[in-house]
Amino acid sequence: MLYKIALFLHITGALMVCAAIAIEWLCIIHFRKTASMDRIKESLFYYSKVGIMGDIGALLILIPGI
Repeated sequence: MLYKIALFLHITGALMVCAAIAIEWLCIIHFRKTASMDRIKESLFYYSKVGIMGDIGALLILIPGI
């Protein structure tokens, strides 16, 4: 039972890291296409959350692996 929980957390962490990378790429693409500062500020809100999401995902990968 403990193995299944650890495996679930590990896979969830891997998916979170992949999602964080995808969101980061989308924000960078959006930065390049926008011309106004207001639109960039909107994207910065999401871009600031990517780091937190990636950190949580990395912890979920590492902790069950130990």
